[in-house]
Amino acid sequence: MHIMRTTFLLTVLIALTATVASADKYVIDPEASQVAFRIRHAVGFNSGFIRKFKGEVDVRKYELKDLELTTDMQSITTFNETRDPIIKSADFFNVAEYPEAEIKSRKIEDGYLTAVVTIKDIKQEVTFYYQFLGTTKNDRGEEAVVITLQGALNKKDFDLNYSSLTLEGNENIGDKLELLIKLEGVKR
Repeated sequence: MHIMRTTFLLTVLIALTATVASADKYVIDPEASQVAFRIRHAVGFNSGFIRKFKGEVDVRKYELKDLELTTDMQSITTFNETRDPIIKSADFFNVAEYPEAEIKSRKIEDGYLTAVVTIKDIKQEVTFYYQFLGTTKNDRGEEAVVITLQGALNKKDFDLNYSSLTLEGNENIGDKLELLIKLEGVKR
């Protein structure tokens, strides 16, 4: 009886360990995902997108456990031919020297994801509100998960110092760069 109980307990322990240790990896599908931003400009906001990115998310029991996202900063656009060269220039993102930016999760709990964000080789922790929207089948019939992140960073923390002045002498561009990210990951 003692041997049977010990064997049963070991089996349960091994099963629980395997369940806890396993996570499902999903590769981010850039065609179904979106990395958007906005920043105050004059009396309104300018917004845009980063069109090219890659990464993956780990999900376990319908909970986000890890996230890595790398963006191609050459693909940043505000759909304004005058503004786009400015934000890509050395005065702002300096995409020629720093072609990528990264978000890597560090801590995930209670609906918040704290990540190390790297822009221009400067690393800062940024906390995002996140939602795991669920598991679905995409247009190709593949299992996919959908996650959203919403947060903001101070552009000066990343040496994004470009600005100009309004007619009243105030800064034309705000310090708060807001990020809204929707990621659809495909199970691999």
